[in-house]
Amino acid sequence: MNKEETYKIIKDGYQNIVKHPLKTEITELRECLEMLYGIPEVGNFLETVNRVILCCNVISTRIINMIPERGDMTKFSSFSEMLSVHPIDMYPRIRHSFDFENIKEKVHNLNVIFYDSTMTIVSKQFEKVQDLKLVIKKKDLSESDLEADTADQINSIEFTLHLLGLMRFNIAEKWGISDSFSKVNQFDYDTVQLMKVEFLNKLIEDSCKLQVREWKLNMERYRDDVLNRLIHLIKFLEVNSSLAHEILVNWNVEKSNCGRMYS
Repeated sequence: MNKEETYKIIKDGYQNIVKHPLKTEITELRECLEMLYGIPEVGNFLETVNRVILCCNVISTRIINMIPERGDMTKFSSFSEMLSVHPIDMYPRIRHSFDFENIKEKVHNLNVIFYDSTMTIVSKQFEKVQDLKLVIKKKDLSESDLEADTADQINSIEFTLHLLGLMRFNIAEKWGISDSFSKVNQFDYDTVQLMKVEFLNKLIEDSCKLQVREWKLNMERYRDDVLNRLIHLIKFLEVNSSLAHEILVNWNVEKSNCGRMYS
């Protein structure tokens, strides 16, 4: 079964929410679900997950605003059915809110993780090439020869630093995080240096191509994780229309009536 067929089954299963007190929020979540079924890019994925998180926050806040008084166990039972409490911070939220935030953080850090991995792979393979140089044996060096040799050593050090900067920036650019790195200044390459730079660029290109496959698998898994939780959340809200109406409408009417009694 492909994605289109799966999504059609989900849409066909949508319930009527015209009179649902969370109609606006459920509609937003449905739109996010539709977007996630066709998103290949990290930026758009994170943007959509952010929309889901914001919507969950709105739902949670609306329900928390109706928290019952202490000792009203009947209402507290209904209240607890709608919200889940995080085991660490003990803050109640609509179910899957914490999962969405956790997945967002993982995806946000995914390119940095792959940057580090590519740096390790490229550095290891390039280290033997980096130190290659022409060896010219000289006897009885004159003062001018010593000055030239010193200049060559300085140039070699500058080129090594340039290569490291070039490696870091080019790999960061491949993974879309180059805005966190300083651009590399131009360098006047000699023949050997140019060969090294060309080899380095090819090595980066090939290494990234291999890792993109793993990156895509990670993204597919994260997207599936969000989709599965979002499908469950939408259905949970749909089928609990009566419970949501009780909390958000009936309890609100009761509070208003009590307010008028004591005013």
